[in-house]
Amino acid sequence: KNQFQGCHLTGELQIPESCERIKSGAFLKAPISKLIINGPTIVEEMAFSFCTNLSEISISGGAKLLEESFKYVMDVDNPNAGLETITIGKDVIVEKNAFYYCTHLTNIIFDGRVASVDNGAFSDCKNIKNITFNGSISKLGRDVFDNMAIHRLDVNDLQSWCSMSFNSTKANPMTYAKDIYIN
Repeated sequence: KNQFQGCHLTGELQIPESCERIKSGAFLKAPISKLIINGPTIVEEMAFSFCTNLSEISISGGAKLLEESFKYVMDVDNPNAGLETITIGKDVIVEKNAFYYCTHLTNIIFDGRVASVDNGAFSDCKNIKNITFNGSISKLGRDVFDNMAIHRLDVNDLQSWCSMSFNSTKANPMTYAKDIYIN
């Protein structure tokens, strides 16, 4: 817990598959720019919060993002900086409010069969412009994409897309997308 809080780690941080858990506040305010998690790591609340240089995250391999694990990944002093792109891959579980108030987030990529994305996973991420589906989501919360102004929705795996069920129009990102591209 708080192990690397405010440390001077810069650049890319790769979490090895052998890492079972990233405790609360572990990398709070660390100046890393890119994060890669490729394994069944559990990421606890506020583990990467206030990482103002973190612009890209790639998560796969059965990782589980607990509630508020990436809360406030932004730069309050610089509105042009902060988390821009998230790639969520195979077997990842994203709990409620995992990316709460990541105000600079503009791109979400679902790559492979994502296990689940809970309601409010992207609460108050109002600047999301592009969502790409290179796979599907097994379990999708009903308001995951609510209040997003999606400019572009890319569906690159039509078969996987058609296997998803949306229990309401609020659950379907097509409801909010200005342009939809099906490859």
